[in-house]
Amino acid sequence: MTKFLAIVLSTFSLLFGAAQAQETPEQVATTYFETLKSDGIEAAPRFIHPKELERFKSMLLPLFTAGGSTDNLSTLFFGEKKTPEEISAMAPSDFMSGFLSLAGAQLKSSNINLDKITVIGKINEGETVHVLIRSSTGNDTFKLTKVEVISMIPDGNNWKLLLFGEMEEMVQVIKSQLQKTGE
Repeated sequence: MTKFLAIVLSTFSLLFGAAQAQETPEQVATTYFETLKSDGIEAAPRFIHPKELERFKSMLLPLFTAGGSTDNLSTLFFGEKKTPEEISAMAPSDFMSGFLSLAGAQLKSSNINLDKITVIGKINEGETVHVLIRSSTGNDTFKLTKVEVISMIPDGNNWKLLLFGEMEEMVQVIKSQLQKTGE
C-alpha cells in the first residue's frame, strides 16, 4: 500500500509539475507560429503582451474615431459596420484580431501559408528576451525564407510578444494612405 501511495503521489507531482511548468521563450515562439499556421494570423493577439495590445489599439483608434463616417473603414477591417463608440469599446485583443482579419483574408485568398520555423537562438536583454528564428512562407509559386527576431517580456508566468517593427510600420502606412485618400 505504501508503495502504491508513493507511486500515486509521485505521478501526481510529476503531472502537477508539468502543468505548472513555464514555457521557454523558444517554445512560445514555436507555439506562436504553429498557432498562426493552423488558426490564421487573427490568432496573434493570444500571444501578444496586453500592454502591446493596448498600444496597437491606441495607434489605430484615431482612424475610427476622428469624426466623419467610419462605416467603410470599419467594414473593411472588422467585417461589419461599427460606430466609433463600438470600436472604442472593443477589447484590445478583439480590436487587433478584427484588424488582422483583413490581412488573414488576403493571405488565404493568395494561398500563402506559413511553412515552418526554426529557432536559431535567443538573446537576453534585461527582462526582454529576443528569439531569433528562420521562417519559411509561401505557396506553390514562391517560397520566402527570412530570419526574424521575436521580442518577448514576462506576463505573470508566461512570455508574451512585443509588437513587431513591421506591425508598427504597417500602422504608419495605413495612416498615411488613409490621410491621402481623405484629402
